[in-house]
Amino acid sequence: FTPLTVVVAGTVYPIYESLRAVCTIETGDDTVWLSYWIAQGVVSFTTEWVDGLGQNTQIHWNMLEFFLFLWLLLPWTDGATLVFDFIMTPFVAPVIQPFVKKMDGYINKIVMVVMNGAHLSIVWIAFVFLDPTLKRAIWIMIGTVFPLLSSIVSVTTFDGGDDTYWLTYWSCFGLLFIVTDFIENFLGQIPGFYTIVIAVTVY
Repeated sequence: FTPLTVVVAGTVYPIYESLRAVCTIETGDDTVWLSYWIAQGVVSFTTEWVDGLGQNTQIHWNMLEFFLFLWLLLPWTDGATLVFDFIMTPFVAPVIQPFVKKMDGYINKIVMVVMNGAHLSIVWIAFVFLDPTLKRAIWIMIGTVFPLLSSIVSVTTFDGGDDTYWLTYWSCFGLLFIVTDFIENFLGQIPGFYTIVIAVTVY
């Protein structure tokens, strides 16, 4: 039970299945896999800090995470659907839907303001001098928080098109995360590395 086995179980296989789902005409499989990515994203994002704990704790955490991801994605257990049916739909979605609708307008305004060249350059200069660990945290926050909220809204609406859209995003972000996780040990200290990663995520 290592971080690699957790990535294979929780990310590599789901990316493959998600890409297959995106390429089919029906949207039911999109909803199923989007439900998985919501649950997986919540677990991964909220437990990122566990990686810094001691070796014994790390091994047990990897084991727990490995079996949790299997429970979420295997068709025999179908944990992601259970989470969706009994937690997301009745409790989380009604609270988040109005918030995301308001955020859509705010996000567009924020993007227009941030795209101002002078502001972008100041933000970038400040970002370059941050610790790499903080840069990584900012990148993960940009890549997961709003997409998670939007995905929860998508799976609770009847329109399947938005499920396909966000499933495509999570598949691409999952690939980007794996590539970045692999090369950041070699290139993470180079100025501009996380700037490029964030730019690709926003794109």
